[in-house]
Amino acid sequence: MSADEVISIIMKDRDYYVNSQGGLTISGGEPLLQRDFVEEIFTETKSRGVHNALDTAANVPWAHLEQVLPVTDLVLLDIKAMQADSHKLGTGITNTRILANAEKLAGYPVDLIVRIPVIPGFNATQDNMSSTANFLTNFNRLRHVELLPYHDLGVDKFTSLGRDNTLAIFETPSQDDLLELARCFIDQGIAVNID
Repeated sequence: MSADEVISIIMKDRDYYVNSQGGLTISGGEPLLQRDFVEEIFTETKSRGVHNALDTAANVPWAHLEQVLPVTDLVLLDIKAMQADSHKLGTGITNTRILANAEKLAGYPVDLIVRIPVIPGFNATQDNMSSTANFLTNFNRLRHVELLPYHDLGVDKFTSLGRDNTLAIFETPSQDDLLELARCFIDQGIAVNID
């Protein structure tokens, strides 16, 4: 679809977005791999009063983020693990660029929500969450952190597609575990939501 086609569809619901205080979120994959497209949609819809959010892992050159930030209202930033070796083990890449971009975002005048998938056996540790909370303490435009518990909804889909089901090795964290991890942020004065 062209950006104009997407904008036309979005604007059909403009009144709903404005009246509900909601808006448009562009996510992916990684939407900044199509930054020109995102910028065009955000520019046009924002000029018509539609709030927008960019859902990103920020594993892109800073210039990609910098291009869309002037027309972005809110960044939903995924941070999976603070330790580079753990991040690489769990995702296949280091987090160096992600964290560097996050630090630059901290100084940019855009609201920020940090989203953390909580995965036992990967990042659901006091050490990781405390490190993340320490990292975020000086992010002035941070609204809150969202702890997103791992779920196994994709397990059956992998099985039905005949693919190796590596997702089945993880468990969903308990509510008590999530509350305990949330304490790492609360203790630093950071608001936290548990989904």
